[in-house]
Amino acid sequence: MRKLVIAVLLVLLLPVCSFAGTKLFKDYEYGMSKEEVRNKSKAVPCQDSRVRGNLCIANPVPFAGKEWEMAFMLDKDRLVSVVLVKPFDEITYNNVMKTTLVKNGFTPLYARADSYEVDIIAVAKKQGKEALKMALAKAYPGKAQTILYSFFDGEHIKSSVSAYQPDTLKDFLEHAEIGTRSVDVVVNNGMLMLKFLAPFDALADMKKDSSSAEEAF
Repeated sequence: MRKLVIAVLLVLLLPVCSFAGTKLFKDYEYGMSKEEVRNKSKAVPCQDSRVRGNLCIANPVPFAGKEWEMAFMLDKDRLVSVVLVKPFDEITYNNVMKTTLVKNGFTPLYARADSYEVDIIAVAKKQGKEALKMALAKAYPGKAQTILYSFFDGEHIKSSVSAYQPDTLKDFLEHAEIGTRSVDVVVNNGMLMLKFLAPFDALADMKKDSSSAEEAF
């Protein structure tokens, strides 16, 4: 199961070529061209070597009552994710986790603290709310070097639950639809990062690329 989860969470590191329009963050959509992003945002080439080749906003942008650095992650000159980063502080972390994402209709389905993982669907269904609270208590900043929470948009969660009654995260991922949005909340090295993704659009693109590579000769 872990391999499937990791594949979905990291798929945007792989080549993509879609021109789809799934919303990522505010007015920015998956698959927008580099030129479209630059014209809309006035972003400039990132100077940090770790994100070279992507676009960055020169000045901090407001979100959830705080100022964030903002970057547009590109592949083949197409937008694949939007990233917000700021120094970690517990108040902002809790506000984002418990208020901002929830009020925008997102629900956490997966958590990881270093190598410790929580399949939130499975634990909630099989062990109940109290067991889930105890499991998630271990995935809190300060208790691990890296914390990751993956949120998915509630509309598609409801659709999946209605149609398939998933018992695990793996079940949900196998039946999730293109157009499902997700947000990764990451705490690492004293920084708080939000990654706005369209993982199933990216998986579909990866399959297209794989199919085209299978051409007979």
